[in-house]
Amino acid sequence: MREHGEYFYENACDSLKGSVCYRSDGGWGFGDYLSGAKGALSSCLKKAKKSAVSWKNTELEQEYITIETEVKEVFQRTQVEQWGINAMVHYNNWANLGKDDFRPIIEAFHDLENQFLCSHCNGIISLIMDGVTEKSVKCPCGKINWNLEVQKQ
Repeated sequence: MREHGEYFYENACDSLKGSVCYRSDGGWGFGDYLSGAKGALSSCLKKAKKSAVSWKNTELEQEYITIETEVKEVFQRTQVEQWGINAMVHYNNWANLGKDDFRPIIEAFHDLENQFLCSHCNGIISLIMDGVTEKSVKCPCGKINWNLEVQKQ
């Protein structure tokens, strides 16, 4: 699960231009990628909501608020459950987790992964840039298409 998480959230960071703190040894891990991906997703949602407000699109603003609420809830669940991943990576004589103990951990991280995927095409969402300007967040099929451009006054 940890290896898959490192792979998935490294790709999420790449797709959303998430920040991962530089390490000269290149030893980035699960926590580094997870933090960068979560930060990038939150930032994109805030910008999409700000864009909707600027265009006076209250329906879209409410949709982003709903997504933000869901994302925050999932982020909190993964924070609570992350101990189980860390405990199982290293030998801990107190950490003998059974299937029922590990199920909430798997569910929390599965739900988090889904925040970065389109439910229609199962593709990862990507930040679309025009030079250095962030334009939108899209999935491969286009069902997810968050405008990040703010209306100019």
